[in-house]
This record gives sequence, structure tokens and C-alpha cells, in this order.
Amino acid sequence: MEGDNTTVGQQWDVGPSGLLLAWDLARPAQERLGATIYRFGYEPAGSRYADLLRAAQRFCAYVTLVMQEFTWTGRAHDAIEQLKQWHLEDHQVQEWPGTQTRKSATLMIFKFDADTAGALSGLARRLYQWEQPDLPEDLISTNGTALARFDLA
Repeated sequence: MEGDNTTVGQQWDVGPSGLLLAWDLARPAQERLGATIYRFGYEPAGSRYADLLRAAQRFCAYVTLVMQEFTWTGRAHDAIEQLKQWHLEDHQVQEWPGTQTRKSATLMIFKFDADTAGALSGLARRLYQWEQPDLPEDLISTNGTALARFDLA
């Protein structure tokens, strides 16, 4: 994400990693950063999940996934291997959108395009299938300055 010029209105808008935290309590900060939370009444699955990934490409250039200190299954490691061609960088963090932890985790950033979306929809059939130990966690899309996070209502 080199070259992106992310700006923050107030230092308390984000945590030390530069990622917005406390989604429900941070509406003004979300608006200043251009973050969007999409709330669904049901989990997008199958073709709706694939359609959601395709729609997100219009607004987002990157996706992130997180791997915490767990005993990950071979499937999780295979997923990372399949996504390797779009991998841009990793960050050791203790927070990412919607999560704070005391232990460090790896936040992986991937380029997001039609091929990445196809790989993501091939690795998981549901949006919230991205959870340990079978897959990396917390699929979030971003355009480099704003985040799109998907939550169930």
C-alpha cells in the first residue's frame, strides 16, 4: 500500500496500527475516514457471497485477513498459499477493525481484483466462513484509506 496517503482527522480516531477501532462507538471517526459498515440480516452465501465480492471490487483495492496464534488447520495454510500471488505485505498488530487483543497477530494485506475475488469465493462459500482454525479470520476490504466491514445485524 506504499504511496497511499491516509489521513486521520484526530489521533484518537485510530489505534496504534492506524486501523479504526470500536466500530459502534466511532461513527464520527468512521465518517471522517470514509469507513462503511454494511449490516446484513442474513449471511451472504453461495452466489450472493460471490456477488458481494464482485461488487466490493468497485470500491476496494485491497483485502485483509488475520492469523492469530492458533493451531491452524492445513486448510488455512493452503488458503494462504493459494492467495500468495496477491499478497502485498504483513503487519504484526494487536488490533484491527472490530478487534483488540493482547497478543500480536499477523494482518495480511492482499491486492483485490477479479482474480482475488474468484479465489476468495473458491476458498469459502460464506462470508463468515473466514474464521479460525480452518481459514484466516476477519475478511475486510479496503481502498487504502477507507474500510468496508461486513457484519450481521
